[in-house]
Amino acid sequence: MSTKRAKPKSKKKSAPRKRSMEISSNVKQTELRKRSRGNTTIAVGAQLLSVIAKLSGPATLGVIADAAGLTPSSTYRYLRGLVETGFVEQDPISARYDLGGEALHVGLAALGRTDACRRALSVLPELTSKTELVAVLSVWGSHGPTTLLSEHGSYISSIRIHEGTVLPLLSTAAGKVFLTYMPTHLTDPLVELEKNTWKAANPGEETITQEKIMRFKAEVHHQGLALSIGRRNQTHANLAAPVFDHLGRLCLVISLLGRRGTFDWSPEGVPATELKRVTMALSDRLGASREEAQAKSS
Repeated sequence: MSTKRAKPKSKKKSAPRKRSMEISSNVKQTELRKRSRGNTTIAVGAQLLSVIAKLSGPATLGVIADAAGLTPSSTYRYLRGLVETGFVEQDPISARYDLGGEALHVGLAALGRTDACRRALSVLPELTSKTELVAVLSVWGSHGPTTLLSEHGSYISSIRIHEGTVLPLLSTAAGKVFLTYMPTHLTDPLVELEKNTWKAANPGEETITQEKIMRFKAEVHHQGLALSIGRRNQTHANLAAPVFDHLGRLCLVISLLGRRGTFDWSPEGVPATELKRVTMALSDRLGASREEAQAKSS
């Protein structure tokens, strides 16, 4: 009896399918490479912004490249993109680079969203209303004391405070508060820079010495606030008081500004009393013990 031999099944052609898979794989790899390049661009751009923020001021291309560990040509390409987007500015005369307006806006927005700043912003209108003075919120920025926001309320004044203004330590009330409570490794370099301009701006007065700085700090501790009259602006007087966080660290400063001769700037006056009441209450809400805050502010 004869049996029929089964025909072997023909193998399906798989070449087109393999080519399709290879094409798909190549597309995915290309997309990944593009994404990787994009991520690298963002990372390097962020690194350069961080480098510029940590420098003491406007810097040359070479200084920025050395600090970032990049070649000058590569650094230039990234800086050009940051300049075009407004995150970095280049001085047309010196050709030096510094943080631009967009970087400032992002930094201020981030600071304004911290719990301490949000709570402080909510009390500024009431403080302005009760004292009839301009209230200013300042924080410690990359270049020192920096104004975050000012509140005029219904108070009509020609005083205008620009957001992002860097305040000197020695000639403003807010600066003296930061000088008193911030770590010396942060304040000492700024004090050294300001010493050079103090004598020219204050002829006839004693030069800034360590003894004078200690007197500044002692006054702030004793009164619980700082006072500056006609230093940075001859027509202005300002008071400032500290706000502490739950670890007892200085987290922000609130100032009151007005024209000289138009308000009582004594430590016992209404503006100083209201300012201390508000800043003490903020410190309480941020978790600083009342005893610790009073000890630091008196």
